[in-house]
Amino acid sequence: MRGVEDVLSAGELATVLCDTRDDPLREQSYLRSLVARGVDGIVVTGRRTEPRPPIDVPLPVVYALAASTDPADASAYWNCRPSW
Repeated sequence: MRGVEDVLSAGELATVLCDTRDDPLREQSYLRSLVARGVDGIVVTGRRTEPRPPIDVPLPVVYALAASTDPADASAYWNCRPSW
């Protein structure tokens, strides 16, 4: 998140952090609030690296550390499995 904030603040954009604690109801509440506030986009990250279902919001969404299950979504992640 520090890297995201560094890049966005260089463009004079603010970063808002919402911790859903892996709670789907909490996630939906945050998403409604962020959309209502007119944020420019959402960066989704989490504790797991498995692909997750896409978020359905009328905003740009980037998935970091874990991809969306929709291959058309923008994702920034890497394979962390050992190579041995």
